[in-house]
Amino acid sequence: MRFVLYRLRQLRLEEAIGPILRHFGRLQHVIDSVMKYLSSMRDVSTTLRRRIGGAAIATARKPSSGSYERMCLMSLFTESREFNHEDRFERLYEEFQDNATKRELVLALGRSAAAHWFMVRRQDYLALEPWAKRAFLAAFSCVAEDARGPFYRSVRGGADVLESAILNWVAANPFS
Repeated sequence: MRFVLYRLRQLRLEEAIGPILRHFGRLQHVIDSVMKYLSSMRDVSTTLRRRIGGAAIATARKPSSGSYERMCLMSLFTESREFNHEDRFERLYEEFQDNATKRELVLALGRSAAAHWFMVRRQDYLALEPWAKRAFLAAFSCVAEDARGPFYRSVRGGADVLESAILNWVAANPFS
């Protein structure tokens, strides 16, 4: 199945989107490949991209979804804003309790330019687990430069090697 999904992605064939969305539940064992395929379908219609995003969120909310599956599903929203549903990320962040899913949602919130969400939570940054902290640092770059600069300067002194690398990367590649 992974090979088939890989080839569909390589050939940019969108005909498989419908069957995949109808059978998300049966594809849990290859969810990472499914999401790579769906994520590559950025040139389909806006309506279909919104449907893909809605199906990913609906599947993530099912009780049978595990942490890894939810993380893969939410990764759809971390690279760009094309799959929409930005109005749901804050609620989903509160709803899901596992760190992997929360980390993906922090990145999704950054991509959706939810600067207000980051400004409210910047004081809680230190309480996050290490990978969520790193995601927060990257996603915080969606905040305006006049607020982002002082926050990053305050963090830089206590940053570990990976956090320093992220701070350097977001200086050149801010989320917007």
